[in-house]
Parts: sequence; structure tokens; C-alpha cells
Amino acid sequence: MKPKVFEVDGSSVTLWWEGVAGAESYGVQMRLVGEEFRTLSTTLGAPRVRKKGLEAGQRYEWRVACVANGGEVGEWSEIVSAGPTEAHQMEPPRVSDYDGESATVHWLPRQTIGGVPAPPPYALQIFEGGWTLASEALQGDKVLKHHLEPGVTYHFRVKPVNAPNFEWSRASEGVTIPRPEPRMAQAFGPTLLKGSKRLDTVNALAGKLVAVYASASCFDASLGRYPFLAVPFDAPQRETALAHFKVTAIPRLIVLSPRGDIIVDNAAGMQGLTIQAVDAWLRNYR
Repeated sequence: MKPKVFEVDGSSVTLWWEGVAGAESYGVQMRLVGEEFRTLSTTLGAPRVRKKGLEAGQRYEWRVACVANGGEVGEWSEIVSAGPTEAHQMEPPRVSDYDGESATVHWLPRQTIGGVPAPPPYALQIFEGGWTLASEALQGDKVLKHHLEPGVTYHFRVKPVNAPNFEWSRASEGVTIPRPEPRMAQAFGPTLLKGSKRLDTVNALAGKLVAVYASASCFDASLGRYPFLAVPFDAPQRETALAHFKVTAIPRLIVLSPRGDIIVDNAAGMQGLTIQAVDAWLRNYR
């Protein structure tokens, strides 16, 4: 169980390590190179720690251990060396959207940090038990990363490729790829339209709170202008969806949980249909 450096900035270091089954908690020790170790904690509930208030330019050494029920500290791990960076860093990227197998990662392009520009191209790393290079010639401000595993939490970080005075940014917030729900395909068919693109239904709706709107309007001719997913008006799966939800009158707005359960049978004209209500549905039905 050797800790890994998850991220650094100008005054802190964050470590991560593999969790161990049966550990009651974890301990962490730190020292300046050449000094004695001192214990920072033996009651960490998760295999991750961030130590703030460190001095940039200093090198610190770290090690961790499992703590058993009763407080007995196990064998200390191998030592890892890490300290705060004195280099410039871009702002952390953010994940703006995700489905059952991909995530869209954004960052602020052409940032100027401390008066120093951060021009393209950009490199992107992905964290899944360790940092690996995902791309290194990105010219824009976003990238769509495919082939991600459902149930796994990912983080991302970015830096300009040709700016040697830049360190990797701090990590993005973690995004857990949702597990696809096969019932969505049973309701809507195998594919949905988004503009002119056809998307796999199960992956596209994974983890999403779904509002299903049935109306008399046919908008295929202008579908590319709309940001939402749609069942093609003249496709057989339209009748499948109408039958699945027993639509007998329109308009009708059905709200589905990410698991495909009906939360609200008809929210058309519903009082109290607010962002707070939507957030509550997401919390309760995930």
C-alpha cells in the first residue's frame, strides 16, 4: 500500500492510496527530508488526505498505514516524496456532461496565470488509481473522453504542453460514470436523435433524470435546433414509447428516475415544478 500523489498546488499536497478491506481507519505521517516522521492522523476514514499550509520549494516525505479496530497501527508503507509546486497552474478542468461510457471535460483556454500565458496545445491526464496521459495535442477548450467504465470515479487535470514553467492543474471534481439502465431502451427503442446524430439510448440516458414530453407537434424539420434528445416522429419506436407510457391524451410530461421508474405521471402544468424539486428527485431516486 504505497500512497500516490493525487495533486499539488502552491501550499498543499494531496495523497491517495488503495483502500484496504478490514481497515478501521488510516494513518499518515510526514517529514521534511532528513528529519523524523511525525504522525498527522490515525483516524482517516478514507484512503485520501490533503495537507495544507506547506512551504513551496520544500520536499516532504510521506507514508501511510492501516489502523485496525482498537487503534493498532499496522506497518507503514513505502515512502513517497512530494511537496508544493512553485510552478504556475491552470484552473482545474470541469466535467460538463457524462453518460454511461463517456464524459465531456472543459477547461478555460488561453489562461494567463501570474502574468504568464498558457497557450495551446494542452495535455490532459485522467486518474483511475493513478494518473495516465489521455491526450497531448488538444487545441480547443474541451474533449470528449470515451470508453469509460460504469461505476468508476474519474478525475482529470490539464496543462499547456509547450510551457515548461507550468505544472499540472489541480484535479477536477470526481465524476462517477453511471450504470446504464436497459429499461430505457425498452421504452424508447435502441437509439435517440440529438440534432442529426443518433445516440445509443441506454448510454445517453444513463444517470439522467428524464422528462418525457408527448405533444401533437412534429418538429423533425427543425430538430437540429433543439438541445434535447428525441424519438423520431415517423419511427416505429414512437408508437412503442406511447404504448409503454400509456399516453392517451396530450400534452403529457412524464418524469422518470435514472432507473426508469415513473416519478411523476404527468407534470404538465404541475405546481411546484422547480429546480429544487428536480434536485430532490435526483437525490432520492439515484
